[in-house]
Amino acid sequence: MTLMVAMRTDIDDIGLARAAAQGEEWAQRRLAKQLFNRIRATVYYLAGGHRDVDDFFQLSMLEIIRSTHTFRGLSSIESWAQKIAARTTIRRLKQSRHHDNTMMAPLSDRNLDAATTDDSFSKHQIRARLYELLGALKPKHREVIVLHLVLGYSVPEISEITRARFETVRYRLKTGRKQLRRLLGDDAMFEEWTGEGGDSNE
Repeated sequence: MTLMVAMRTDIDDIGLARAAAQGEEWAQRRLAKQLFNRIRATVYYLAGGHRDVDDFFQLSMLEIIRSTHTFRGLSSIESWAQKIAARTTIRRLKQSRHHDNTMMAPLSDRNLDAATTDDSFSKHQIRARLYELLGALKPKHREVIVLHLVLGYSVPEISEITRARFETVRYRLKTGRKQLRRLLGDDAMFEEWTGEGGDSNE
């Protein structure tokens, strides 16, 4: 018993993922707790106005647990899990739009407490305002805006996650930024989010 307690306390992310993959309930619970805020923020930024957003979150967490055998420690387990959650949520959103053309309701800030805790206050303000405005964007534009401006993925990474062509992602990102600029006006606080930048490879 003492050895098991030590393992649960000192185990690294690779060991934790391996234990979760082997069906160890304590590891799965610990991993879910460790990832909860990061994954909920990811899902709600992408689909916060959707009627099934809570289901998307649950499905994302299940997919992460199912995929633990693939974690190799090449990035942090949070970054690895976030990509799975983004891919799962976008896939479910596309399926929903295909089957019933569900419209996205305006986003609210009820889940902004799920944002990562290492944000500075000013950056949290920016993200809170951005979150509020995302509901005005078309889903295909919101996806790339969230993936790039909020979650920090490059255009090639977004292309991989969304399974859209590189040039398609660049076009949607450019269009989404223009829409955000129109919504934000001349507020200099948001320049880094809405500027053109050099997004050929960013």
